[in-house]
Amino acid sequence: YGCVPTDSDGRVTAFLEKMENPITNTINAGCYVFKSSVVQAIPQDTVISVERQTFPDLVSNHGKVFGFIDDSYWLDIGTPKALLKGAKDLVTGAAESAALNESNVLIHTSDFLVMKGAVVDPSAVLDGGTCVSAGAVVGAGAHITGSVIEPNATIGADSQVADSFVSAGAIIENSAKISAAFVTNGEIISIPQ
Repeated sequence: YGCVPTDSDGRVTAFLEKMENPITNTINAGCYVFKSSVVQAIPQDTVISVERQTFPDLVSNHGKVFGFIDDSYWLDIGTPKALLKGAKDLVTGAAESAALNESNVLIHTSDFLVMKGAVVDPSAVLDGGTCVSAGAVVGAGAHITGSVIEPNATIGADSQVADSFVSAGAIIENSAKISAAFVTNGEIISIPQ
């Protein structure tokens, strides 16, 4: 990704690696439209990175490379922590999604989302951008904050789950305490913070 500065006409002036103090907040991501001559110049039977080779070559050879700056929500979800942030942003409204519509949502507040088909005990507490998927069960007195509970997972009574993913079909026992983890039926993997 790196930094991609543009001039006032939108013409890309450079492709720069990530830096501590970036000169711009624009990056290279998205869809590309090439003239056929550019595609034909890419070597066949050779693996190349258009981001690291083709684009910089075009710019250094004064080719016409333009960027479109979009102000919609974008997040690099290349780490579990970032993926969890993206999920929280969808729940809290920082990011929008057409997938969250009345036909598949049971309850949606600014703090949590419960999909139709999920069962959440009325004494359970959900907050921090938590999402409870269809078929999941949340027991009495459970407290889930900032987590994604996938379909058909079970959160036992009085359990505490924070900043975690609970995979489809996983079972968290009563009174368990889980934090910053990916939970399957067979293991608990820490999410680096």
